[in-house]
Amino acid sequence: MRSSSHWQRVLLLVLLVAFALRMVSAVNNLQVALAPDEKEYTTRAAVVARDIRADRGVFRPPLYPYALAVVYRTVGDDRFVVNAFQGFLDTFNTALVFLLALAWNRKRGVAVLAAFLFAVSPQAVGLSGALLSEPLFIFLLLAGFLLVTRAVRAGNTLVALGGGMVLALASLTREVTAYFALAVIPVWWLLFSTRPLRAQALATAAFLLGMIVVLTPWVVRNYGVEGRLLLLSTSGEIIFARDNIRTVQLAEGATSAAATAAGRRAANHVRELPAGQQTGALYRAGLDAIRANPLGWLVHKTAVVGGFWSVSRFERVNLGVTALPKPWQPPVVFLIRAYFVALIVFGTLGMVAAPNNSFKLLVGLFLVYSLVLFILTHYQLRYRYPVYVLLTPYVAYGMWTVSQLFRTRRFDSRWISAPRLLLALVTLACFIPLID
Repeated sequence: MRSSSHWQRVLLLVLLVAFALRMVSAVNNLQVALAPDEKEYTTRAAVVARDIRADRGVFRPPLYPYALAVVYRTVGDDRFVVNAFQGFLDTFNTALVFLLALAWNRKRGVAVLAAFLFAVSPQAVGLSGALLSEPLFIFLLLAGFLLVTRAVRAGNTLVALGGGMVLALASLTREVTAYFALAVIPVWWLLFSTRPLRAQALATAAFLLGMIVVLTPWVVRNYGVEGRLLLLSTSGEIIFARDNIRTVQLAEGATSAAATAAGRRAANHVRELPAGQQTGALYRAGLDAIRANPLGWLVHKTAVVGGFWSVSRFERVNLGVTALPKPWQPPVVFLIRAYFVALIVFGTLGMVAAPNNSFKLLVGLFLVYSLVLFILTHYQLRYRYPVYVLLTPYVAYGMWTVSQLFRTRRFDSRWISAPRLLLALVTLACFIPLID
């Protein structure tokens, strides 16, 4: 068995590789024009950097532009400097992937392999060089899941409180985490903890308290701006209404331009209502559109949901592929697709073979949650990125399992138990849309 010092040296090398690749991305992405989302983030960050009281934005969660504002005030707003800061932060994410894999599987070799897989991840490398919220969001998401993992094992109230606070900060970076953390994690925690019920009930209460403590000031601030209760931002409700109205219009034969315009008109109409009447109105507008033509909505959504796992669909601009020299682009695209395929194949095997079913279930629930968001909103491919990151420890475990199979030439009969086969079928069912 290799010593811990050996794995520490290997991990250090992996971190150096991760940082070097992210610096290359920081330079490469200077050649890519800012996308609309990036322009919104940087514009808001500039406002906050000048005077935080002037920020009245409610469309997006605040933490990423606020973090950019701190960077602007500290080291300036040069794009390369900001990209380099994100690359440095994403190198820490590589270390967090190692810690999370070690906590879930307790094998240093597997944890180092998971860190390496994240270090060379095309999405991680590309997004660290884009002015988007992913590096900060993944940092907080991984740190929150790591604290939750430790708290659920130890029943530690203070660690649980910290986990709630960190996941609340992740929600203030990208709101997709908020409802999962508030509604799913506490139930999972109480059902699968091995600690006494009283200790886990206290830890769960502490976790929720941590989220409430962090989110409440923002809710109060939003009430002052909007005149209504708003947990994080208006983007979720606006996109839900706009996209589902657009989807039904397309199902009924409208052109893409006409369907998009109809969705925007409906959303703008609700936004013109008095503040007291807006709460829930956008969600009702989206639901009314679905109820008007449920079959057409379902058919259209089914036709595009394959994009969640499709290896042929990825954001070339945000990953910096369009800035590469033309001869480089085909082999890079091939490597990205091969990486996605490997993630899905070995991730499925790792989810079946790895121990600690409770943590596998947590990742599986997050997968299903992200897929539902992908279906109900406007098919953001970035919704699948956090799933890939959380799947990475199991991808590494799947690779380790294959290596053990070839080394020992022995098949573990435990793999064919009914629960594991059921998990394999469910996981594969989620990945079937991979076939383009």
